[in-house]
Amino acid sequence: MQTFFTGDTHWFHTNILRYCNRPFKDVGEMNETLIENWNRVVRPKDQVFHLGDFAFCSPDKAANIARRLHGKKYLILGNHDRKKTVEAIRPFFEWIKDVYMLTIQDNTTKHGNQQIWLSHYCHLVWPQQGYGVFHLFAHSHGNCAVPFASKAMDVGVDCWNYEPVRYDMIKLHMSQRNGQKGI
Repeated sequence: MQTFFTGDTHWFHTNILRYCNRPFKDVGEMNETLIENWNRVVRPKDQVFHLGDFAFCSPDKAANIARRLHGKKYLILGNHDRKKTVEAIRPFFEWIKDVYMLTIQDNTTKHGNQQIWLSHYCHLVWPQQGYGVFHLFAHSHGNCAVPFASKAMDVGVDCWNYEPVRYDMIKLHMSQRNGQKGI
């Protein structure tokens, strides 16, 4: 089982094409490409933590997208995740929360696990930041410059070739942060 992170998919959000200069001819192509990319990398037993702004459409359309996606899905709410849409997609998610401190078993770390603070928004500070806790966020579509050597990272689709990113890739990027500007 692999663990993935993503966010800011904005399924059906026509204006996101222009706002983020996404390379799709229309929202239909964007929707299908994001679904294909997700299902190409995520297997049915994998975990996917979506960090908000799932879809910008009717509740029924959002539920139809969620139904098609592989993996055990978890949602951190974003500013575009409307109440009726969230209720429609709830059956396709293991849980839905505002923020969450995730612990991943990782025998390559000092304590045998890695804690990750999940939020839709980029935080300047987060719980246990000084003790190696990562912070993953979305919302900014790659436009939030995190401080040098920060253990914070934007995992939105605009930063990761329009697909979910695996935990091991995040860990690799974090290990290379020694004094370098973050993603």
